[in-house]
Amino acid sequence: MEISEHTRGLFLGMARWAKFLAIIGFISVGLIAIVGFGVMFIPSDAAEMAAERNMIFSAGSVVAGLILLVFAVVYFFPAFFLLRFASRVKQGLMNTDQTTFENSIASLKNMFTYMGILVIVMLSLYGIVILAAIASAASRS
Repeated sequence: MEISEHTRGLFLGMARWAKFLAIIGFISVGLIAIVGFGVMFIPSDAAEMAAERNMIFSAGSVVAGLILLVFAVVYFFPAFFLLRFASRVKQGLMNTDQTTFENSIASLKNMFTYMGILVIVMLSLYGIVILAAIASAASRS
């Protein structure tokens, strides 16, 4: 397989944007994780009141912090796959290494597959929540 100079330029441009988006993704993941730990461990008024009652942390802040940490883990992988694509596509094109270039495309495929599965899961959760809300509203009538 040969890649024209135009296509090579397009891939290098994609690599720059992918690296940028991956870095923004990693920063976002880090901020979400920091907020998650902060929600769990930095005392709020509710947590201080719980501590006065000999409870270490309020359950709500721990649950909210854990949910944020789960989001951080979930969103880590798309950023990781994008960064891996960006570095490998650039390396493969600069060194005219077919295997590295193909591995970069596989990383991009992994990112799209992961995001597709994530969308399916989220849409399923939305459907379950909507059905539960409808069932709850119907039972109150």
